[in-house]
Amino acid sequence: GTIKDAQGGVIPGATVVLISETKGTKSTPAITNQTGDYVFPNVTADTYAIEVSMEGFKRLTRKGISVSGADRVSVPTLTIEIGGTSEVVTVNAESPLVQASSGERSFAVTTALRSRARQLARAASTACGSRARPQRTPSRTGRY
Repeated sequence: GTIKDAQGGVIPGATVVLISETKGTKSTPAITNQTGDYVFPNVTADTYAIEVSMEGFKRLTRKGISVSGADRVSVPTLTIEIGGTSEVVTVNAESPLVQASSGERSFAVTTALRSRARQLARAASTACGSRARPQRTPSRTGRY
């Protein structure tokens, strides 16, 4: 994501923390770079809140960020306001999160799903009179 001020300027050096809404645990803080961007790599599936703090600005909290396994989530730009860090701005409604790694949706493949996929492949290989060809293995000389 990206952190900006009310005038649209990027905020380098802001502290961003990811907080699990189900467990209450906090991530190691990320610090925004020169373009106001931050990244949390290898985030486990859960629902999170993002907390942004910076000296001279009000603390900002954005709740309800859902992450599934293997997702790359892009959080819309967060805007912090000038004020003391003891003042808090909580964002309740904002642009939806975007899966940003590709044009396809990723998900975790469970054991049950893999088993079902094998069953479907077996059924498809024997449907409509088709026959599965036995695998040929090479002889010791490398010939079939």
